[in-house]
Amino acid sequence: MKRLFLISIPLMMAGCGFNSFYEANLSCEEWKLEGGSYSATVEAIKKNEKNKNQPQFLFNDTKNTFPIRKCQFDKETNQIIGLEVLNREKNKNYYFSQSQRLKNSPNNLLDIDLKWQISKRFRY
Repeated sequence: MKRLFLISIPLMMAGCGFNSFYEANLSCEEWKLEGGSYSATVEAIKKNEKNKNQPQFLFNDTKNTFPIRKCQFDKETNQIIGLEVLNREKNKNYYFSQSQRLKNSPNNLLDIDLKWQISKRFRY
C-alpha cells in the first residue's frame, strides 16, 4: 500500500496545469481581469495665438485605462506567464506628459518605465 502511494505522488504532481494552451490562456485572462486597472491622463494644453495651428488633439484631455496584470506566452516552457506591474496602483489616476501620446494614434497613451514581476504561471 505504501509503494502505491509513493508512486502516485509524482503522477499527481506531473498532472498539474492545463490540458491546452486555450485553457491556460483563458485562465490567465480571467486572472488579469481580477487584477483591475489604473488610468492615465494627458492634460490638454491651453490654446493661444502661438499654438493655434497645432493639431486639435493637443487641446483635449486624453485619458486611457491600463491593466495592472498582463499575460505573456512563453513558447519554450509551454506556459503563459502572468505579470503584474509593481509601480502602479489599482484604481489610481496618473498624469503623463504630452510626449507619452502615441505618434500615430494621439488619443492613445504609452506608459513607460513599468516594473513587471512574474506573479503566476499557467502551464499547459
